Amino acid sequence: MSLFKFVQQYRPYFHRQLHLQSGIAARLVACSVILILILVISSCNFPGTQQQAQQLDSRLKLFHVLSERIIILDTQAEVDGTVQNTGHDRFPYDVTLTATFYNAAGNVIGQAQGVAEDVLPGMMGSFVLMGQVDSSQYSRMVVTPISLRERRIEKNTPTPPVVP
Repeated sequence: MSLFKFVQQYRPYFHRQLHLQSGIAARLVACSVILILILVISSCNFPGTQQQAQQLDSRLKLFHVLSERIIILDTQAEVDGTVQNTGHDRFPYDVTLTATFYNAAGNVIGQAQGVAEDVLPGMMGSFVLMGQVDSSQYSRMVVTPISLRERRIEKNTPTPPVVP
């Protein structure tokens, strides 16, 4: 018996050829690859998918920035101002605001963020936003409310409803 025939006859199990019976294994492999491909594609952030996932809270329209003032020191920016809650529900909200800084060409050159706490309906709340800006290019800013939340549990104050 030659060495070649001996090796072929007594080959270890992990070196034996895989025989596909009626294509079942091939179908399983193909389905697995397709499933993995679908998972990878659905998890990517393609243009437009982020907009769908991040829907704005309709209650943000009820909060209006009444005043804002900026103080710039080197690259640090502090924005002080007031925001008014024009809504009629009985819940106080913590309003997260962001200030976006622009140069004369309209390009974004920095941002600041902060919170106005416990702004009741019909009332005003003050805020201080902290962030970074290129002071040599600063031209204008826009302050907008971006989210609402009540972080503390207070006695005799109802919890705000959850917006889907």
